[in-house]
Amino acid sequence: MQNWNAKWILPKAFADVTPVEPDPKDSPVEYQNRHFWFTKTITADPAKGVCTVSISADDYYVLYINDTYVCQGPAPSYLFRYAWNRTDVTGFLKTGENRIAVHVYSQGLYNRVWESADLRCGLLCQIDQGENTIAATDENWMCAEDPRYLGKEHTGYHTQFLEHYDCHLMLSAPEKAVLIADPVYALDEMPAPIISIRQKKPVQEWMLLPDGERRPNGGMLYDFGTEIAAHIRLSLVGHDGDQVRILAGEELLADADPDSPVAADGVRYEMRCNCKYDETITLAEGKNEIRQYDYKTFRYVEIQPVSGSPAWDLTADARYAPYDYDHCCLETNDDRLADVFRICKEGVRVGAQEVFMDCPHREKGQYAGDLTITSHSHLWLTGDPTMMERAIIAQLDSARYFPGIRAVTPGALDQKIADYSLQLPILLKRHYDFTGNLEFLRAAIPTLTGMIDYFKTFMNGDGLLEGLDTMWNLVDWPKNLRDGYDFVLEPVPEAGPHCVLNAFWTGCLYGYEELCRIAGTDYEPLADKVKESFNAAFFDKTEGCYHDSKKTAHSALQSNCIPLYYGICPDGYEDAVAKVVIGKGIRAGVYVTYFMLHGLCRAGYRDAAYQFLICDEAWYNMVKEGASTCYEAWGKEQKWNTSLCHPWASAPISVLIEGILGYRLDGTRKAPELPDGVFAEIRWKNK
Repeated sequence: MQNWNAKWILPKAFADVTPVEPDPKDSPVEYQNRHFWFTKTITADPAKGVCTVSISADDYYVLYINDTYVCQGPAPSYLFRYAWNRTDVTGFLKTGENRIAVHVYSQGLYNRVWESADLRCGLLCQIDQGENTIAATDENWMCAEDPRYLGKEHTGYHTQFLEHYDCHLMLSAPEKAVLIADPVYALDEMPAPIISIRQKKPVQEWMLLPDGERRPNGGMLYDFGTEIAAHIRLSLVGHDGDQVRILAGEELLADADPDSPVAADGVRYEMRCNCKYDETITLAEGKNEIRQYDYKTFRYVEIQPVSGSPAWDLTADARYAPYDYDHCCLETNDDRLADVFRICKEGVRVGAQEVFMDCPHREKGQYAGDLTITSHSHLWLTGDPTMMERAIIAQLDSARYFPGIRAVTPGALDQKIADYSLQLPILLKRHYDFTGNLEFLRAAIPTLTGMIDYFKTFMNGDGLLEGLDTMWNLVDWPKNLRDGYDFVLEPVPEAGPHCVLNAFWTGCLYGYEELCRIAGTDYEPLADKVKESFNAAFFDKTEGCYHDSKKTAHSALQSNCIPLYYGICPDGYEDAVAKVVIGKGIRAGVYVTYFMLHGLCRAGYRDAAYQFLICDEAWYNMVKEGASTCYEAWGKEQKWNTSLCHPWASAPISVLIEGILGYRLDGTRKAPELPDGVFAEIRWKNK
């Protein structure tokens, strides 16, 4: 348990500002994109024992000791369970005077990233040596504003500001920091894991041909070999006023030739995923060191001299959630399977940051439905439930704002997706199966019960949900991959119940009742009744399939694979539904295909699931299109704003390991089932 002697401090610029609830319609621009440096000179003697720093900030910090990067954070969090970090800094300190500098950022945008746009900014920092505190934030720390970040233009879904940067400009005159009189931050009991930073160099580079005003002479294109989430670093040498342009993206332009050392046409910086990475750096005389504050997700970087003839060196600080990438490896003689597994594994690595990202560029937020899939993959790849547990807690915490559970947690964005909320029992059961932590489960049951009670207010007389217009009924995404689902969903669902929502509702009730039995908690039995109503309403015994609603004979893939996943088909008809699913093939998005393949495996059709993993229409199409991480959709052109790094497409990891090779989170294993002649085995480093 951390003993805090530090006090929350803030810049004078925020001292007289009254915090507000984040509001998308009222986010004052004068308090957006503000950068501050908090500094303190301290005396230390690291020879006397281990020194640790405990630190947090609102919205974000980067810590330097004696001008050396130490760490950054904290993870996104709600104010009432605010995240903080702790790490050993003994090796960064020297005997005598040491300069502590913390770069604190207040973004001020209403988005999925942080609970920002609330007019709050602050720092809490403490360095301890054993029982003694040798540094702690108070009103004697100094603070200066950094005006070099010129950007007023943001990108993605109001996700981040572009970092146009002027090395000429000087920090403001330092002033004493101000104590936050009544800090509202209730710190989490335990520190959050700190993001891992690894310096990466480009694996290839090309000289770019000049192209009139669009590209002057001297431009260079760099390939980092794979998609990365990273902070761009530039070491620039030039004259006062020289400028360079930084362009970054996931792809090269359509007419680029990556095999040509001189004729490549450049990077697609206006990316498919609705991000535009185009920034300008203005140099001061001599050497200029740039480490961009916020991270981008990219593979390629193009540097163009705009004026002057500066020289530069480019690297990137790639960032990942801390785990051993080699903990879980696939050995197989099926090259297709190996390629599919590789892009999914890499997608999870890049998409797992301080939280599980929907995508680490456009949204930078943790969506509940994505979490179902990504946390499953991550748990198998790492054997570490820490991130999943923190993600579940964030979902439970969101009930303070909305009893039906928010879709993006944590963060300011108030988005609600019914399909996603109803998957909470899946996550809780997964956590219990892996950890056996009954105390955690019991603590979660009251919030889960509250969520169930909220949905009950939309039950009809048969126990089915209808008229649920306070939340988005998603079914699948994007819309063109709903297999013609015959029920109006947007802007609000039409009258009457529909199949997919009620399949999730029925499965949620069964999951809830199972968790209550495990926890020893009383509950009102409802699942069996709802299952009976569900099948009576939507199942056609003559055709052996589910209809999308009572009003239609249309039978979308989604209407069939969700019941198959939960095992709620009528007795004796599971094989018929499985065959319908197999016959339809890949007609869902990557999100629902997770449920489709796990449902097939559960029903005993593991060979069919395997064939879908490697078929041309699904993940292998991403491979053919040159993917280094799994996509948001099956192909680049399948969605108008396709992200080329989207870990919700990582289903093959859990489907292969759990569904086909038979491993279980509780340590048991069923007999594997692979096609004739195929060898596939998982090797765990620590087993």
